[in-house]
Amino acid sequence: MIAELRAGIESRRWTEWLPHERVLADELKVSRGSLRAALATLRADGWVESRRGQGTRLVLRAGAAVESHAKGKTVCLLSPGDLVTSRPIRLLDASGLRGELAEQGVNFRLIEQRRCYGARPEPALAAQFAKERADCWIVRLATERMQRWLAAHAPQTILAGTPFPGINLACVDTDHAAIARHATGRLLAAGHTRLALLIDGESKAGDLETERGFCEAAAGRAMGRIEHLTPGTPAVARTVTRLLDAKEPVTGLLVSQPTTYLTVIGVLGARRLRVPQDVSLIALRDDALFSFLTPEPTTYRAGTVRYTRLMLAQIRRCLDGAAPPRARLLLPHFVRGASVARLRA
Repeated sequence: MIAELRAGIESRRWTEWLPHERVLADELKVSRGSLRAALATLRADGWVESRRGQGTRLVLRAGAAVESHAKGKTVCLLSPGDLVTSRPIRLLDASGLRGELAEQGVNFRLIEQRRCYGARPEPALAAQFAKERADCWIVRLATERMQRWLAAHAPQTILAGTPFPGINLACVDTDHAAIARHATGRLLAAGHTRLALLIDGESKAGDLETERGFCEAAAGRAMGRIEHLTPGTPAVARTVTRLLDAKEPVTGLLVSQPTTYLTVIGVLGARRLRVPQDVSLIALRDDALFSFLTPEPTTYRAGTVRYTRLMLAQIRRCLDGAAPPRARLLLPHFVRGASVARLRA
């Protein structure tokens, strides 16, 4: 059903709008309930959008997200450094985004400007935005001060990430709160009631959402601790050691970054503690290195293609001058792995 709808959209079987639900259900020979479920998936993936009183409008055709009237416009992607070598591995595929936009005649420029990410980013941002004059901006890894300036001076900006509380900007990101709620629920279901969430360094907006999801799921059901880690492997190792040496040691760990997960594995191995027999682990973000680990980490895998499609849908709204801004959140695929086990008595 979903594959047939996508194929029809890509082949331009329908243009701009899908037929009425009843007509489309008859055409595809399915029930209206099944059709609505398929359309919900397409909306989540950024292929279509619902318009109250009008119907279902096509957003992506053949993987594109902009109309012909956007030809000649410019989209700029602002980043603090090289997207290819940056860690953690970014979901946004800049080369794929460039190709999709080029097919529609939209110019794409990647701007690497570290000065915009300093302690006082406002002057650098003002200079950069005055220089480029883009029709739409995408900003990665924006700090809270950057986001506040963007909301006030460049509202047609799309964050490749999560806005801080009170900031009204369009965004595309993974659903950090939902991931944390689900991961905490998996540990609780396995009998773990002494949990810790390990957050790397200074909290970003996505980390705040992760903390919120963890607290909501653990409230009244577990002893949950949030640890904001000092950067560096030795500091992370000391924090994990302290959690294990506590009077009531943790038995379940949620780890925000893949590199921290590797450090935790090393600390547990040095103490002759087994995963998952002695301590259960969940990595909230996937990494290619995980394919080399035994046992396979339980984690969450977000597809680059789906993420880029959601970004393309937001770019279309931006180039159309659509309002209000909308958050497009991606729920990654749960990888069961083998790093979680039922707590032994």
